[in-house]
Amino acid sequence: MNSWESFVESLKNTDFLGKSEDIFELMNQDDYDKAKLSLLKELDKKPKSAGLLFTMGYLLFKKEEYSTALEYYDRFLDIKHDDTVIYNKAEILIEFLNDPEEGLKTIESFRGDSEVKQNIQELKAIALLDLEKFSECEKICMKIIKDNSSALGCIRTYADCCYEQEHFQKSFDLNEKILEQDPTDIDAQNNKADLLIRLGKYDEALKISNDLISQNSSDEQALANKGEALIKKSQFNDAIIILQNSISIDSTYDEAWILLAKAQAHQNLGEDALDSLLVATSLEPELLDELKDNSFDNIRNHERFQRLISKQSET
Repeated sequence: MNSWESFVESLKNTDFLGKSEDIFELMNQDDYDKAKLSLLKELDKKPKSAGLLFTMGYLLFKKEEYSTALEYYDRFLDIKHDDTVIYNKAEILIEFLNDPEEGLKTIESFRGDSEVKQNIQELKAIALLDLEKFSECEKICMKIIKDNSSALGCIRTYADCCYEQEHFQKSFDLNEKILEQDPTDIDAQNNKADLLIRLGKYDEALKISNDLISQNSSDEQALANKGEALIKKSQFNDAIIILQNSISIDSTYDEAWILLAKAQAHQNLGEDALDSLLVATSLEPELLDELKDNSFDNIRNHERFQRLISKQSET
């Protein structure tokens, strides 16, 4: 039962639900705009109704109006403490507003409701990972997994934590645990291909990527993984075609752009490689670190490449 279902269940014996059936019905029908108008009218009459404030916060979350949702959750918490609302607020800060530090501050006010205790700890692990506090993240993940070996979200966070530290074999082993529980998990299958590349098993990575592409030709991550594996096997022309296909599906996929630049550089397509590099680093400035890769040796002395290096040194 999620936080919204728990909340509705808690209202069954109160007069709030009876007076607000239209709001719940509209929300159940995903008609959030009409529900919002009804809620605003109710809140004009009862500005300190905890039930109405929670409902508005949840509605705004569903509408992806995250900052405004936080305002209503804060108004709720000014009236009463509730661990579910603490969780909802922390989730928005960490997973949707990319503010792990504020998310951790919110988690500090959590009082230990058993129904959401594991969820709040999993959120804390994600925030610590975002802040590159790897040892703290690992400690939380290991404890959760020890208590609940099927905690997929936490296993995924632990695998990501290992990946960021370049502990690729450990990350691979954790990813295998996800696939043991759910062999159809597309993200885990793509992650397996990615990890096989890190481990130098390019043919195995290609097989998985090809299988995924045969199921869904628009899987841009599978296409990018295939492109990278082909680069590792020095099949640069084939890699260029595959990576261009990935980019045609999602032109903002920075990882595909940087891989395309590498393949083009290997083929002495200097201007094309530099164009791709410019797009990649514009989408994700941290990719300027990739300029050290020996894939770019053929274009390293180019004036445009040197300008990118200068830009990197300024950051």
